[in-house]
Amino acid sequence: MPDSVISLLVQIPIVGAFIWFTLRLRDEERKERKERDQEWRSWLKDEHTAFMSFLTEERSTRAAQLDRSFVVLSSELTTINEKADARTANAIEQVVSRLSDHSVSSSSR
Repeated sequence: MPDSVISLLVQIPIVGAFIWFTLRLRDEERKERKERDQEWRSWLKDEHTAFMSFLTEERSTRAAQLDRSFVVLSSELTTINEKADARTANAIEQVVSRLSDHSVSSSSR
């Protein structure tokens, strides 16, 4: 057999082994990447769920705070309105009294 054929027969198994090793390495990397991606998606889903839970709780807390603030504000506005009504009524009474006093003094002249 010629030397080139012998050399080719020696190189074929070496190339075959290299191709097999490369394909096997690629498959292992693909499996590792798939596992990593699944872990990442799972972690991301857990983080999303936790964040949404936090947002829901925060919204509920702030809504309760707003409700309490509105109750206090409404109470304060009612008090202010009642005081203003009382002042207005008092002012009207004073005007009516002065008008009455003025009418009485005008008629006595």
